[in-house]
Amino acid sequence: MTLDDFIERIQRLRIRTKIRILIILLLVSFNLVMIPQLFFNNNFLAPHDVDRKANGNTLICAVSLNEMFAHPPRVRNQVPMPINSANNRIIEIDENGRITWEISGLAMPHEVEELPNGNLLVADTTFDRVIEINYNTKEIIWSWEPSKINWTEVNEEWDENHYYNNPKTYDWTHINDVDFKQYGEWNACLVSLRNFDLVVELNYSAESINANNASNIVWWYGDYENATLLSRQHNPDYLENGNVIIADSENDRIVEVNYSNKEKVWESVIELRWPRDADELDNGNLLITDSYNNRILEINRTTQEIVWMFERDLMIPYESDQLENGNYLISTEYMGKVIEVNQEGFIVWSYGFPVFKLLFYFNSFVLIGIAGIEIFYKTQNLSEPKLSKKKIALNFVALGVSIFMIVLFLIVIFHFNGLLQSFLQFIYPSIKGSVF
Repeated sequence: MTLDDFIERIQRLRIRTKIRILIILLLVSFNLVMIPQLFFNNNFLAPHDVDRKANGNTLICAVSLNEMFAHPPRVRNQVPMPINSANNRIIEIDENGRITWEISGLAMPHEVEELPNGNLLVADTTFDRVIEINYNTKEIIWSWEPSKINWTEVNEEWDENHYYNNPKTYDWTHINDVDFKQYGEWNACLVSLRNFDLVVELNYSAESINANNASNIVWWYGDYENATLLSRQHNPDYLENGNVIIADSENDRIVEVNYSNKEKVWESVIELRWPRDADELDNGNLLITDSYNNRILEINRTTQEIVWMFERDLMIPYESDQLENGNYLISTEYMGKVIEVNQEGFIVWSYGFPVFKLLFYFNSFVLIGIAGIEIFYKTQNLSEPKLSKKKIALNFVALGVSIFMIVLFLIVIFHFNGLLQSFLQFIYPSIKGSVF
């Protein structure tokens, strides 16, 4: 067929057919443009830890979404992260969403905490280290690196053949959290080594002399692949009573560990899926990020009853904090946004771009539009006086299919969050314990 033949054939098409083709071409073009952005555009975020500073700005561990997709093959093939990757940043934004400070060259940072001196303490996850960054100069002024520690000196049972004493090339520790504490005469920090199934406490005050001296590990809990203690944990925190609370992710629970004797003294009983954060609130309740249930929970620690819950605009959320104003700051991770939610469940502030949701909604609305056009034209056809019974029947079938499509996609749109949650619960057994 020549080009002229093709153009002539197009010109002979009815206007309704041309409209259908145009809409389908627009739909395909939009997806061809947008879907690659998920893999190649550094600006779409999968935010991890978020913290509100005293000046009202927000610190975000701004891992790019495409780096999250690149992570599993990196782990599988043991390909190190590029040292100067722009895909992994910590940014500080003001209330208007303007970036006022940033640092790149990190490796999937999962946690950032502002220290009393104004510097930042960072869990530089897949560079397997915890670092202190001078806020003004952006220089790394302190680093704790597990690969430089003789772990047998921490526990004689961890001999030279133990996982802890045999660093891998990439994502060996998956350090995902660091929590600072001032004891009075000395400072400490809790560090979560997810792939170690281990939480350690460091004497942070002594670190300036020799950060990687095994004697600076003053407390630890867990053991490699001992799931009775911990399994792929996240975000350990100090409690007011001196104990430590841990999101024991792969065990689908929150546990409180007695600091003195390392005995488990409390465990959640509500149904959780891969929880990744649990914070003690001023009222004694716990704020839990229930990641694969796509929800944020506040529970009464005594009764374990849910007293507050938020489930909207979440896609595998990473963590949540209650702010001084009573609102909740939430990292939605795969939804690509950081949101602030009030007690009534309304989003009062957000930063980021929900690319997955945009793709889903756009495609759904276009398909509804196509079905609507079909209804319009099939209704017009039914008014033709000489229409055969067969064509009338076919038109009614087409009308029914189009109406069904519209109803189906409207249900999907209005129940997006619930359907997403149901889908994640369905596939949870197969993704549990994944590298994410």
